[in-house]
Amino acid sequence: MKTEHTKGPWRIDGKTRFGDFTIAAGENVKACVFIAKTQSEANARLIAAAPELLAELHSVRVQLEAQALGYSASEIWPHVRAEIVRRISDAINKAEGRA
Repeated sequence: MKTEHTKGPWRIDGKTRFGDFTIAAGENVKACVFIAKTQSEANARLIAAAPELLAELHSVRVQLEAQALGYSASEIWPHVRAEIVRRISDAINKAEGRA
């Protein structure tokens, strides 16, 4: 049985009175990160960036599969690659709290 994750984008929505962080996805879906207070913000950022990170891993996989089939890097959507690198960087920055 395969279940789908809640579609992104996800975001850090706030902080509870206990110092934990809430994550929001869309209008009605929320989750709370209950982890040691010293790590809860970093964990919340990583969780919020998960949909973007997953999407970019799919993009990279497509390129690697094409290269494995013998296509040269110049044949694999050269104009798209810069955009993929930008989106990967954005997702990493979000996960690390620089976005």
